[in-house]
Amino acid sequence: MANEQKSTVKQISENRQSVRVRTGLGILTIALITFSAVVGGMFYQLVVEVPNWAADIPGSLQAYREFFQVTHAGFYFQVLVPLTILCLVGATILLWNRPKSTNLWMLAVLGGVIFTEAFTLIYFLPRIMVLFLNPLDGASTDQLTAASAQWQAANYLRMVIVLATMGMFLRVYRIAGQNSTSE
Repeated sequence: MANEQKSTVKQISENRQSVRVRTGLGILTIALITFSAVVGGMFYQLVVEVPNWAADIPGSLQAYREFFQVTHAGFYFQVLVPLTILCLVGATILLWNRPKSTNLWMLAVLGGVIFTEAFTLIYFLPRIMVLFLNPLDGASTDQLTAASAQWQAANYLRMVIVLATMGMFLRVYRIAGQNSTSE
């Protein structure tokens, strides 16, 4: 009788762990999808939007602003990045020590996403204000051109950080996914 109770308790514990791991992997999958969408959006901006708004400043900035009157790229990233961070926090908690080798990788991915967002807010936001939000007649063409060049140069650095973070993300996903079957 005691062995049956121990077996039942062990089975309940294993089921809880299994649900925890499956839920953690599900949330990690959502985080990977949303971060992939962020990376795709950044590439789209780099290839499509930037050449258009930087082509003939200030005229190209005015045309860009006229086109994006209802919404803009910021709204896209303002939804996806916080969702990615929330899902990563949840997945990190649920998958902690599942396996233990993913702990530092999960924290590194979370740190990479948060660092990228902080970099965006601290460095890019003032330039975004100048280029896209403040009245154009309040800035000279030289100021606008300088803000554009600074934005573009720093965007390449941000892309490197984001791609490194994506590499770590894929590693975490692979390790966690492989080890979930052995739980």
